[in-house]
Amino acid sequence: MRTLGSLALAAALGLPALAISQAQVHVSPSGSDVTGDGSLANPYKTISYAESQAASGDTLLLAAGTFGDDEQIVLGSKDITIVGAGVGVTTVRPHPTLVYALPRGFPNAPYLEDHRCVFVVEGSRRVDIRNLTADGAFRMPPTGRLTGIYYRNGADGTVQDVEITNCRSDPINGAQGPVGVVVRGDGVADFCNVTLRSCTIREWGKNGIASFFDTVLTVEHCTITGSGRLDVPLAAQNCVQLTYGAVGIIRFNRISDSDYIPAAWGASGLLIYSPGSGTVVEGNEFARCEGSIWLYASPPANLPTYIRNNTVTACFGGALWIQSMTGVVATGNTFHMPIGGEIPVYDDASGGNTWSGNRYSDYGGVGPYAIDGGACVDPSPVDDCNAFGASTSVALGVVPIEMLALQLNGGGGLDFVTVNEGATPSLSVGLESGGSYVVSNVPFGSAAGRAVSLVAGNFDGVGGTDVAVLTTNVPPAIAENKVYVFSNSGGVLSLLHVENLGPPVFAASDLAVGAFDGAAGDDLAVADLGTIGIPGSVRVLLNGGAGTSWSASTIGGFTTQCVALGSGDLTGDAIADLAVAEGDGTSGRVHVLVGLGAGAFVPHGIGPVTIADNPSGLAVGDLDGDGRPDVVACSYGASLPLVSGAVTVLRNQLPGSMGVAVSPTDRGPVHVSIGDFDDDDDPDSLRRDAVVANFVGATLTVCGAFGEVGGFASASLCTGGVTPRAALLADMDGDGYADLIVADASGQAVVIVDGRPTARVDVYGAGCPGTSDRIPVIAAVGAPALPTQPNLSFGIECRDARPFSVAVLNASTAPAVALGACNLLLASIDVSWVQFTNGVGRAAVSIAVPSAPPALAGAALYFQWAVIDPQGDLLGFIALSEGLKIRVGY
Repeated sequence: MRTLGSLALAAALGLPALAISQAQVHVSPSGSDVTGDGSLANPYKTISYAESQAASGDTLLLAAGTFGDDEQIVLGSKDITIVGAGVGVTTVRPHPTLVYALPRGFPNAPYLEDHRCVFVVEGSRRVDIRNLTADGAFRMPPTGRLTGIYYRNGADGTVQDVEITNCRSDPINGAQGPVGVVVRGDGVADFCNVTLRSCTIREWGKNGIASFFDTVLTVEHCTITGSGRLDVPLAAQNCVQLTYGAVGIIRFNRISDSDYIPAAWGASGLLIYSPGSGTVVEGNEFARCEGSIWLYASPPANLPTYIRNNTVTACFGGALWIQSMTGVVATGNTFHMPIGGEIPVYDDASGGNTWSGNRYSDYGGVGPYAIDGGACVDPSPVDDCNAFGASTSVALGVVPIEMLALQLNGGGGLDFVTVNEGATPSLSVGLESGGSYVVSNVPFGSAAGRAVSLVAGNFDGVGGTDVAVLTTNVPPAIAENKVYVFSNSGGVLSLLHVENLGPPVFAASDLAVGAFDGAAGDDLAVADLGTIGIPGSVRVLLNGGAGTSWSASTIGGFTTQCVALGSGDLTGDAIADLAVAEGDGTSGRVHVLVGLGAGAFVPHGIGPVTIADNPSGLAVGDLDGDGRPDVVACSYGASLPLVSGAVTVLRNQLPGSMGVAVSPTDRGPVHVSIGDFDDDDDPDSLRRDAVVANFVGATLTVCGAFGEVGGFASASLCTGGVTPRAALLADMDGDGYADLIVADASGQAVVIVDGRPTARVDVYGAGCPGTSDRIPVIAAVGAPALPTQPNLSFGIECRDARPFSVAVLNASTAPAVALGACNLLLASIDVSWVQFTNGVGRAAVSIAVPSAPPALAGAALYFQWAVIDPQGDLLGFIALSEGLKIRVGY
C-alpha cells in the first residue's frame, strides 16, 4: 500500500477513519459443510451451503482450488458477492450430472429446458462475481443446454475479472445450447441489470453472451473470442447477442473470430435483433467475424441505436449490416474492406438511419459515400487507415523491393534505405533534412543478379550502422547468389565486401542478422529455396570482425523451400537463435533453431510449427510485452496468391510451445514487420502491432493490438494508392507516434504516412472494495465516450459505489509505479473533483475536450475514484476504483 498517499487522501477529505468490519464467509475445497463455521481457519466446503449460511450483503471468499463438482449452484435469494482468489486460481465448474430447469432464450413465455450451469442467479436480488474462472468443462447435458453464468427473472449483478470458458461440446458441434453468459429478463417490472467488465469469454458454442427481453446489459473492456473459421454445420454463432427488447451498452471490447465455412451458416461479432431503444455500441474492436455488427428488426421497427467509434476489420462478410430497422446512428466508425471483397456496409432503409463521418477503406476520396442496399448516404466519409494521417511521397526513380528505417548520419530524424530493382540492383539512401529527405542512389552488382533482401547491422567493427544486401540469380545466371556488405560513414554507404555464396546455395531468398558467435561484428544467415530434387537450407556466415572475411556453414534438415528467416533470442539464454519459414503451395512450417553460441545451431525440441501454406515473409519481435521475441509469418495461403493470405503469430512460450494465432490478410502478402503504431499501451498492458505488404492485392494490412487471447484485435486493410513491396512501422518525425513507411513499387517511391494518436480509454490496475465488497466502477461517458478532439460531452463517471456518499475523482499526468489492489494508482494527485453519489451509487464529472490547441492530441491523463465508505478496505473507510487512462486523439 502507498501509505503516505493514502493518508494524504484521507486528510484531504477531512473525514475520520471509521472501521466497520464487513461479513466475509470463507469457502475452500478442503473445508467442511458439517464442521465448518465459515471462518478462514474453518471454512465451508461448498458455495451453495456457504450462501445459505450468509446474511444478505455478505461476501463469499473462495480459496484457490476447484468448486462445483459436488453441488448445483443456484443463487439470488439474497444479495451476495462472490470473490475468488484469481482467474485460473479459483475455478468453478457445473455439476457433472445434475441439470436445472430454466427458460431457453425465447419465446417470452418461459419454455423450460434442462440446463447445466456453473452459476444460476434468479430472483430480484443482486449477485456479484469476481476474480475466478467459470469453467463449463465441456459438460454438455444429454439434452438441453450448457451455460457458464445465467441471470434471470430480475436478478442483477456485476461480473468482473472473470474468465468464462469451455461452455460447449468437445469437439464443437452444431448444438444450439452452449452459451457463455445468458441474461434473460422475465418481467418489465424488474429488469435484469447485469454488467460484464474486464472478462474473457471464450470456447463457447452458440453464443459468447446472449441477452433477451427485459434486460439492460453492459459489456465493457471484455475479450469475447469465437472458435475461428469453422467448417462444421452449426446454427448461427454470435460473440454477443441482444434480442427481443434487450438494451445493451457494449463498449471498449475486443470481439473476434466468429466465422463459418461455408458462408451459408451464419456468424456474427454482434447480433442486435429487435433490441430495446437506446442501445449503444461504442469503441469496440471487431476482427475476423463473418458479419461483424448485424442489426435486424422483425417486424420492421424504429429502434434508436447508436453505433459509434468502432473499428471493424478483417471481416469475411459485412462490417455493419442494417435490415428492416430505422433509428440507427452510425458515426465515427472505421469500416475496412472485408476479406474476399464483400460489401463492407449495407442498409436497406430508404431513410430514417444516419450515417456520418465513418471511415471506409474503399472510399474514393470525393463526395458522399452511398450505403449499399437502400437510399442512405454518408455525407462526410473519410478515406484513411485508422491512426494514420497525411502522406508524403519521396521519389526514387527506381522500384524499391525492401527497406529499412534507421539512423545513418546522427541527424534528428530517422533516415531510410531501400534496395531496388532496375537494370542492375541499387540502394537508395534517404537522409532526413528538416522534415524532407535528400536521396542518393548507390548502384552495385550486375544485371545477372536480383536483390531479394536487405538488413542492417554493425559489420565493419566501426561505430555506426552498416547494411547488407542479398542477391539471387536472374536465369540463366548461376553465380549471383551473393551478399553485398556496405559500410556506413556519416550516411555515405560504400561497398566493403562481396561474399559469393555459390553452391550449396542455389536460390537465395532471405537474409537475417544476429550475433551468432559472440565475437566482434554482426553475423548473417541466408535462406535458400533449394532446387529441383534438393530441399532448401540455411547458410550461416560468421563475420571475421571487420566485414571483409566470413566463414560459412550450412544447416539442413528441411523438406521444402526455405523462404524466410529471422533472428532473436527466442530461448532466453542471451544467445541469438533463428526462426526459419519453409513451405510450398501445400505446406507451411516454422523451425526454431537454437543458437549454441559459437555459430552452431540445433533444432528446438518442439519441432516445426505448422503455419498457413506457402509462407512468404517472417519477422521476429516481442508482440505481447513479456520480454521474449515472438515470430510473425505471412503466407500466400495457396500455390498462387489469388486468394486471401494469412498472418500467423507464433507466441513464444518456450521451452514448452509456440502458441498459434492466425489473422487473414489480402492477396499476395510478401513482407511483414513488427512495431507499435499507436503508442497505445496502458500501465499494465502492452499492445504491439504488425504491418503486412500485400503486393498482389495492392493493399496494406495493419494488424493492431496483439493480445494473448484472440491474437490481433484488428487487421485494418488500407489501400492508399500504392503497390507495396515492403512496409515498416517507425517514428520517422520523432513525434512519438510510429509512421507507416511503404516501399511503393508502382510509384517508384517511399511513401511515409504520418502516425497520429487515436482517442483511447483503457482501465488499468485493481480497485479496492467497499460496500458489499463491490469495487467502484470508473468509466468514460459522453457521446462518444471517448476523448476525441473536440468532445464537449466527455466525462468520467463512478458506478457501483456506496449510495449517498462523498466521491472524489483524482487525476494525474502519470500512473503510479505500483499497481496493486487497494493502492493509489496515480503518481500524484494533481487535481480533484468532489462529488456526491446518488441513490444507486453513481456520480460523474464533466471533462470536456476542447478543439484547441491541436497539440492536445496525444495527451494522456490518469484518473481514479475514491469513495468514502465505512466498509472500504483502504484505511477502513475508503473504496477505490481501478485506474482509467484516457488519451486525447482523433
